[in-house]
Amino acid sequence: NGECNWAEETQTCLDAPVNPCVNLTKDKCKKKCAFTIKPTKVRACLVKKQTKFEHDCSQYGKKIPCKKIRVCKFANGRCFHKCDGLAKKKCIKKKFCKPVKVANSCFGCQLVTTCGLSR
Repeated sequence: NGECNWAEETQTCLDAPVNPCVNLTKDKCKKKCAFTIKPTKVRACLVKKQTKFEHDCSQYGKKIPCKKIRVCKFANGRCFHKCDGLAKKKCIKKKFCKPVKVANSCFGCQLVTTCGLSR
């Protein structure tokens, strides 16, 4: 594909799964794909940039090491940042999180397994 320009990247690009929904028009985006027009942006709660509160919590697979980091939370068998998935009001209350609008990852034609049918 056109994204693989360097010899080192060729194998990685060849191994990457192909998304059959990429660049399809609304009419051609059928059974295996879901088409979303709105919203183009969705609300999210992110960690304030360049702070001591930035941390990759997903690297911890067990409860004890996860809980030792004050910005991490362990639930449903996985470790994640306390800002992840918060609603706007709760996000504002956390001093290390900020509510933002980000591009909707399900915008346009996407796989049903990725974004679901109700889009």
